[in-house]
Amino acid sequence: MSIPGFASLEMLHPTSEEHLYTLVGTTTAGVPKRLRFAPGTQGRARLRLRHELDVLRILQEQVVETVPQPESVEYFPDRGICSIYAVVKTRSFHEFGDDIAQMDWLARLGCILKFAQSLAMTLAHTHMAGIFRIGSIFFAEA
Repeated sequence: MSIPGFASLEMLHPTSEEHLYTLVGTTTAGVPKRLRFAPGTQGRARLRLRHELDVLRILQEQVVETVPQPESVEYFPDRGICSIYAVVKTRSFHEFGDDIAQMDWLARLGCILKFAQSLAMTLAHTHMAGIFRIGSIFFAEA
């Protein structure tokens, strides 16, 4: 698979049934990026990626800052779509669990509470953005 502007690409996660790909690659300038790519031949993949981008746009409009936003979106002549994101160092939930399992009780409790607070805030902001989206649909029809 090749995408213009990228020197190397590798699959980060196996493809979904819709053939929507999550890739990591390096730009021709040597900057690592994460990509979501829907080939032009896969209508369901394009539809799913456009839906993801619409949801992210609504979250951005409602100032939900904890959800990563694409740096750019490329539309190709073959109707393919590629959203490009910065690479953010993350760790899996299992890695988080392994790390806190080695802490003493109070430090572990503090980390769990920080995680719970972060998750609750993200879910609350996402819920509010969804309410505003639904409200704007109803008001636009009236």
